[in-house]
Amino acid sequence: MPEEGPPSTPSKRARARALEEQGIPQGVEFQSALPCVQCFKAALSVASTSIAAHPEHPIDVPTFDCKFPFINSKKCKACEKNMCNGIPTMMNGNYMNTISILKAISGLLKQGADRFKDAHKLGIVKATVPDSTELNSTKSNSTTLVQLGQHFQVLVNTHTLTHDDIKLQLGRRPLLPVRNGLMIVSSEAELRDVLDQLHEREDSLINKLDAPMKGNREFYRHLGGLDSLHGDLDMQLIATQYIHSAMLSTAGDTAERLSTMIRALDTEKRRVEATLIFIEQVMELKASIAGLIGSMGAPQDWEAASDYLSRASNIPEDIVRGEFALAVVPSIEAPDPPWTTIQNARKSLCALFLREFNAATEQGDGAKVARFFKLFPVIGGGAEETGLEAYGRYICQAMAEVTRSALDGPHKERGRQNDLFHANKLTQMFEHIVQIADSHSDLIERHYGADKVVRVVERLQKEVDVQGGIILDLWDDERTVNRTMADIKGYSFSFLSKSMMPVQRGLNFTLRGNELKKDEFDLDVKKVEGLFGEMTTMLRNWSLYKRFIANKCKGILNQEETLSIPKFLEQCNLNKKISEKLIEPYKLTATFLFRKSVEKAFEMDTAPSGLSLSKSHDGSPPFILQAVDDIMYVVDNLLQHVLSTGNIEVAVPVTLAISRVLESDFIAIIHRRMKDECYPKAPAQGRFPQEEKIISFMILMNTLDMAKEYLSRVLSSRGDISETRPADMAPFTQTLKDSFPFGRDAELVADGLQRLKEALCTKATELLNDGTRVLFDELLWPRISLILTISFQDAVYGVVEGESLDEEDADGETMRQVPLRFESGWLALTQPLKHIMTPRTHAALARLAANKLARVLEKRVWSSSGRVTALGGLRLESDFSGIISVITKYNYALREPFARLQEILAVANTEDDEWDEVESGNDSSRQERSRLLSDEDVAKARKIVRR
Repeated sequence: MPEEGPPSTPSKRARARALEEQGIPQGVEFQSALPCVQCFKAALSVASTSIAAHPEHPIDVPTFDCKFPFINSKKCKACEKNMCNGIPTMMNGNYMNTISILKAISGLLKQGADRFKDAHKLGIVKATVPDSTELNSTKSNSTTLVQLGQHFQVLVNTHTLTHDDIKLQLGRRPLLPVRNGLMIVSSEAELRDVLDQLHEREDSLINKLDAPMKGNREFYRHLGGLDSLHGDLDMQLIATQYIHSAMLSTAGDTAERLSTMIRALDTEKRRVEATLIFIEQVMELKASIAGLIGSMGAPQDWEAASDYLSRASNIPEDIVRGEFALAVVPSIEAPDPPWTTIQNARKSLCALFLREFNAATEQGDGAKVARFFKLFPVIGGGAEETGLEAYGRYICQAMAEVTRSALDGPHKERGRQNDLFHANKLTQMFEHIVQIADSHSDLIERHYGADKVVRVVERLQKEVDVQGGIILDLWDDERTVNRTMADIKGYSFSFLSKSMMPVQRGLNFTLRGNELKKDEFDLDVKKVEGLFGEMTTMLRNWSLYKRFIANKCKGILNQEETLSIPKFLEQCNLNKKISEKLIEPYKLTATFLFRKSVEKAFEMDTAPSGLSLSKSHDGSPPFILQAVDDIMYVVDNLLQHVLSTGNIEVAVPVTLAISRVLESDFIAIIHRRMKDECYPKAPAQGRFPQEEKIISFMILMNTLDMAKEYLSRVLSSRGDISETRPADMAPFTQTLKDSFPFGRDAELVADGLQRLKEALCTKATELLNDGTRVLFDELLWPRISLILTISFQDAVYGVVEGESLDEEDADGETMRQVPLRFESGWLALTQPLKHIMTPRTHAALARLAANKLARVLEKRVWSSSGRVTALGGLRLESDFSGIISVITKYNYALREPFARLQEILAVANTEDDEWDEVESGNDSSRQERSRLLSDEDVAKARKIVRR
């Protein structure tokens, strides 16, 4: 008899009841007979944590770090269901759950022990394990767990067993795997034993396979019945299909016939509709031709004739040229084929309209001109091009007549130099074009289309090129522009040239303008100014005209938001002539006028008088050269004219020219005077510079400082440069954008203005820094040194306490002598300078003095090291504090250079016990002891006062 199979697996309900009887909560049961390492370790780890939190129930849980043979090395079903993560959740910090899970683990260990015991009996392993009775489902202690773990660790070190090596069945002896059994047999008896096991397993498998088929005769009987029913069902299905076909075949034939008839009706309907449309179009053609012939007859109704011709032209060409139309349409009035009649009528009407249009233009009948101009696009067939050409000639002729009538005035009137005659005529021409384009563009757009407006403007621009060129040529001839430009190029600017040269010693620059002779070559500056004004007006009106044309063409030629110049306008002859006869002379004239203004300003320059370093002056600051006011006024006026032109080709070059003149002439003359004429050099060793030179030098410094401020005001007042703007934004305001609307023109102009400002400010700042250093070295510091010597003349800081008390009794003002002396000398020196100099230049000079004084006083303190008593140190600190207060009285920012000196004095005068507290502090550091002194400086400062 074959061996019985394993008992059936209990149901989930029975398994849950068994777990409940054992005290194990639901969900704790492992889903695999052999848990994996992760499940086992997770249970023990969480159990350890939970038990540690309940000392009232002591129990030791071992920690197993080895891989036990009875634990599956592969993933168990528990892991597949995330039991490793679920075990801590099941315990959930509950002590009773922990005990229940430990019971389950004990049961698993018991099963493992039993399996190893069976393996030991079979001779697979030679080690022994504890008896399984030591582990039961209700009792689990740490000692048994530890012992079992130790035995399992020995087994792991000697033999590695897998889940397949030991496979137990409940109530049966485990079968030895064939592969491992054949490998370990050592005798015939063991081999026979293995063969018996193989036979036994074979019989078991055969029985399992034959069991379902034994005693199943009823099954075969039912299977035969099913086959019989299957045949009957097939016969019924065939009969049903036959009936279905017989019943529906008639309906299908009927449906097919109906569908064919419907398709035929649809085809017939479409043909009838097409025939009706064809007949209607032929009748429309016949009626249109009849109406066309009738309107062109006695009534001469050209609007009706154009409308009939338009209707006939809209009929498809294949119908017009078809045989049916050829047979039906011709009549006694129009015997020709319909297409011939239409072409002849179109040619006749086009010629008629052109004659009438020209006649109306000659008569000056605007209404009649507009009437026939509107009829050209109606008749079609290219007649709109004829109408546009005729209309272009009409408006060009009108414009030419206006221009010629304006230029046909007396020669005397045209040649007046003080009049903007040519500029006004060019302006009138542009205004006339703008008026024509505005008044006629709606008519053209309504009857011809928006794109045809550009065609008319292009045609109009050709006439503008002619008439504008005539005006510019007349202006160039009558104003002798070429000769004037030659004179400008040959002008020598003799005063500026002489101003760059060193002058004789002792000559005062304030009187030089009266001693110089006039230029041998005298150019009429008023004439140049008149030319400049005319060119400014013409360029400004040209820019306005370009903007108008660009706005007219915007959206037709391009869809971009930024305004751009149309290509035909950029390439027109007038644009080239303006560049040749206006732009180049304009740049040359603007540069000449500005440089001439600079020359004139210096030639007529006057400096403030009555200034003195020893007495006050009633004049109001700033004390500067008169030339800087004149020059900056010219800069403002010139920029106003240049920017008003709205022309990028003159704005940027003229701005750069202004920058060059300011650097090469204005800054250079100031620099030369500061270096050669007014340099405050002492005449001999130990003496001070002449007062006159000192004052002149400071006036020149004031001039440079105010020039920077004036230029910034000029550019801001023009609204061209924003003083505060984000770094990522374009440096121009709406004012520039309005004047230069095309592309990046506004940005380029703003860059040029910014470079103008930066160039002047950079050069002026360099000279101011050098001048401040010269004033300090040659004037201020020698006198400050003398003041310091006088101030500390009687100062003694090595007195002992008894002597100091006597001195205080004798003279109560001893402690204030040094600050009072310094204040008297300091105010006498700096107040006149402060009155003459600008606030910025005086502040820079004061910063130099403060920095130098801080270093000198610090050096004096270091030199007194070890020679100052405790009371003398207090007096020293008081004197220095008084000096610092005098210097920083009107400018608190000057106190910063003295911060280090004040810290040195504070450290030096700190009492020993206070210093010991600072040094002995647990958290003391160099930053706490002194912010500006190093450890070495602090040590030196402590040695200044002798204790």
